[in-house]
Amino acid sequence: MLKHRHQILQFHQQLRRLTERRSHLHFHHLLVLEILFLLSTVRQMFLNR
Repeated sequence: MLKHRHQILQFHQQLRRLTERRSHLHFHHLLVLEILFLLSTVRQMFLNR
């Protein structure tokens, strides 16, 4: 559980770094990827319970 949270935090930091460099069009695309990533990790957390 904590490991998952750490991975998500790392992912958020990487995203922020990317979005700072890129344009708003890229930001939109990354946001979709982020949501998909979060959904998959949440699903894994429920399955691993």
